[in-house]
Amino acid sequence: MYIVALDTSTEVLSLAIRDDDRTFLFARAGDLRHAETLMPSILQLAHLAGRQMLSPDLVVCTRGPGSFTGLRIGMATAKGIAAGSGCPVVSVPTLDAFAWGHADFDGAVVPAIDARKGRFYTAVFSSGARLSDDLDVEPRSIARRLEGTKRILVTGTDAAALGNALAPYLDDDQVLHIDARSQAGCAASLLELGTAQWNASGPDADGQGPTYIRESDAELGLKVPG
Repeated sequence: MYIVALDTSTEVLSLAIRDDDRTFLFARAGDLRHAETLMPSILQLAHLAGRQMLSPDLVVCTRGPGSFTGLRIGMATAKGIAAGSGCPVVSVPTLDAFAWGHADFDGAVVPAIDARKGRFYTAVFSSGARLSDDLDVEPRSIARRLEGTKRILVTGTDAAALGNALAPYLDDDQVLHIDARSQAGCAASLLELGTAQWNASGPDADGQGPTYIRESDAELGLKVPG
């Protein structure tokens, strides 16, 4: 099965291609120029995989939370590829993708995306199960949710930033771990989660769009105080 997975929810552009038993990964960090770099990078990775034509059997992307613009670019591109090749598209919650693969960790798994303004998009997982909805919170609020948890693994592209912000609020007996590998993005996890979701429930509904848990600055600016 030929699968293309892409994540544009953060400043890291993360791509993965699986062609039967071969997997190819790509990550580029440092900016939000996904509109310019996404398709050329996908085509470059497809060429590396030996595919001259971009005609996958399945396209997987992140659904959110994350960058407003990044999520729109990623989902629009995924739908465009799917429409052009006649294949299905599946979108996966971003925080689930970052938490995937840590079901064996003995403690809480906390994926982190920098939401700016001193806040993070996050959720709490344990033993592969969600313990919270998607959150848009300050580090102090995250620490309160983790009271009594002895071991904490922070993952995601902004794991180091959340780890540094969270540390002052933790008790002395709480041990904080940072997943450095996750700073390269979550496209590899999307291959697994997207395939499982496709097998379990089929493709996204036609009207599926990005999931936002915060209004954009533009939307807030349009509101008139009552």
